[in-house]
This record gives sequence, structure tokens and C-alpha cells, in this order.
Amino acid sequence: MKIAVCDSDVAVCEDIRNLIVQQKPEAQVAVFSSAEELLGAGADFHIYFLDIKGISGMELAHAIRKRQEEEGNLRKSGICSRRASRCLPLI
Repeated sequence: MKIAVCDSDVAVCEDIRNLIVQQKPEAQVAVFSSAEELLGAGADFHIYFLDIKGISGMELAHAIRKRQEEEGNLRKSGICSRRASRCLPLI
């Protein structure tokens, strides 16, 4: 499973990465410090953890969705908030 973590705060990225690895040691976790860096990587991931600053996480999620549609590699997507009691689909 490939997982992307994107946050300008390096400590937050490492905390999330460590939590993921504790739960799923076999996961391939890539850390990015900006939306532009993540998009520039051109990689596709199964799960995205996105920050909501700068180019907002929502804008980034929509850019990822658009790229997946263009490549014919669309996956079921959603967004979760720390405050949300559930995840919302990104359609």
C-alpha cells in the first residue's frame, strides 16, 4: 500500500508517518512538504493525508482526482478531518 503524507510541518509529517508504520509496517509512506512537491512527484498513492494550508488540501485533492481521471486510474477518494466524525467522499 502506497501512502502520501503532505504537510509543511515536518514534525507533523513524521508523526503521521510513524503512526502509519506502527500500524502497517509494510506500507510505503512518502512524505511531502508542499502540495506542489506532491503533485510534482507524479506518483499515485492509495491513501493521502493532506494539510489544509497554502494550496488547500481540498484543491490538492481535486488536482489529484483530475490527474487520476486523465490517466484512467481513478480510485475511490474521500476526505477526513480531525474534527469530523466520518470521512466525506470527494466526488
